[in-house]
Amino acid sequence: MKTIGLLYSKSTAYTAELGERIAAAWGKGIEYVDIDTAHLADVEKHAALILGTPTYFNGELPSAWDEFLPEIEDADFSGKRVAIYGPGNQVETPVSFADGVGILARYFKSWVLKSSPHVARRLRVRAFTRRVR
Repeated sequence: MKTIGLLYSKSTAYTAELGERIAAAWGKGIEYVDIDTAHLADVEKHAALILGTPTYFNGELPSAWDEFLPEIEDADFSGKRVAIYGPGNQVETPVSFADGVGILARYFKSWVLKSSPHVARRLRVRAFTRRVR
């Protein structure tokens, strides 16, 4: 059975809560990977990835993502589906609202462009918002 890697940090409360909800809704076939201790092998072994990140300060990724992204820069993402989620507060932080999601999307899109230009032409980055209660 092909599994989905659900990567996020449990040290960020809202991102962790959303990750737990995703895992519960998905059921079997999804595996939590702690981004604080993740390695390239954690990405390569999954057929698909769901990445969770908050946005820090003025639109920055948490340091765990900053440290992890260079490690997976040369990974082969061909044939791998990637979804990205992140909490945000557009009322209190409208300028940097959910910027972490956009930053991760740009990283992955640029990697796909380098390794699989034929796939990148079909790559779509879609954003949506949903109020979580």
